[in-house]
This record gives sequence, C-alpha cells and structure tokens, in this order.
Amino acid sequence: MKRLLLGCAIAFLLFATPVSAETITFVTNEWAPYASENAKGMGFTTAIVKEACKRAGVDAKFKIMPWKRCLATVKKGQYDAVYNAYYNEERAKIYHYTDDYATSDIVIAIKKGNSVNYDGSVESLRPYTIGVLKGYVNTAEFDKADYIKKEEATDEPTSLEKLMGGRVDAVSMDKFVALATMQNDPDLKAKADMLEILSPPLGTNKIYAMFTRNKPGIEQKVEAFNKGLAEIKADGTIEKIMKEYGF
Repeated sequence: MKRLLLGCAIAFLLFATPVSAETITFVTNEWAPYASENAKGMGFTTAIVKEACKRAGVDAKFKIMPWKRCLATVKKGQYDAVYNAYYNEERAKIYHYTDDYATSDIVIAIKKGNSVNYDGSVESLRPYTIGVLKGYVNTAEFDKADYIKKEEATDEPTSLEKLMGGRVDAVSMDKFVALATMQNDPDLKAKADMLEILSPPLGTNKIYAMFTRNKPGIEQKVEAFNKGLAEIKADGTIEKIMKEYGF
C-alpha cells in the first residue's frame, strides 16, 4: 500500500511539474539598426520578434552569424528560423515565410560628387557599376536586370568602402543600414558626410522571418509566431517598439 501511495505521489509530481515553454531559435546577420549584437536589445526587429513570441507563449533565442550561414543552417534545420528576410519566390520554395513585421527602403547611395543620373527607374542605372551584397535580395526588377554591372561584396562595410574608394559608382542597400554603417564602422565614420542617398527609393520591401521546412512540428511554430505577431500589430505594440528605438 505504501509503495502504491508513493508511486501515485511521484506520478502526481511529474504531471504537476510545469512543462517548459517551447523555444524558437532565430538567427540573422549583423544588420544594424534592425539587428545587432551592439544595439539595445539586439535591435528593434529583434525586439518585435521577441515580443511576438512572448505573446504566443513561446521562448525566443537569438544568434548573429553571417547571412549565408543563416540561410544554410536554417535550411538544414539546425535552427528554426532566419529573421529580417525579404520575400523571394525561390526562397519561398525552401522556407516557410511568416507574416511581415517591418519594412525596408532599398535605396541607391552614391559618394557625393559622383555623377549618377538616377531617376527612380532601374533602367537609368544601366551605365553604372552598382555595389550589391552577395546573396541578398534588393527588388525583383533590379535583381533580374542582368544588363546592369553589379559588383558583389560580402557585407555592407565592404560595399560602402568600394563606393568611397571609387571602385563602384553607387550601391544598392537598405537606407537605415547604409546610414548606420557609415556612422558606426571605424573605417567609414570619417567619411559619413560623403554618403548621399538618392531619391526615390528603388523600392520598399516587407520584412519576414523564414522558418525551416526540415524540422518536425515546424508548422505549429510558424502558426504560433504569426498569432503572436497579429496581436502586437493590432494593439499598437510594434509602433511603440519603433518609437522606443527612435523610428
């Protein structure tokens, strides 16, 4: 009888112990001011993603790594999702896209004094060499424009250094990222006032998280994230976070 009671007690404790909240592991690259190891709360989009998970009752873990590694490790299922991604039809075949949670203006930036006659159309960039980031999406029209000479770089500082060094005529880049990189990179900071953003933007991209298709139960995580995201969109939390970060 005592053994029976002891067994019942142990069973009760096991079932009564709270189960730890499910965790979603996110990765992205250093992309200040959106996401950065050096920014408050790892950047404003990190804060948005974290809050969406919190509303869904899910823990969120974040890691910064190079963009190509982000895509490769999430594709394999080593991590659940890569965040701060633009939509791309080819990527949509590989990953589960979430609902969008922010936007990004893709601009053409030049070094002051460069003669670039840009009128807002991709066609007007035909005569120039444009710095781009390897593996990144810009806009659909620009990315398909094989008549434009594009000079690839592995990261934003390298692309902007090419611009300042006269190796490219202009760069295509997110507006906030270009400005933040010029201000924060030690090799570029002295030249920050030499960057000129041309108008209008090439386009505006919505920003998403992309979940792997190679982990069991991942659809439930996508659904949970989207549910939490819908809540913080509806109650104004995203706007509050943006204001908190100065946007």
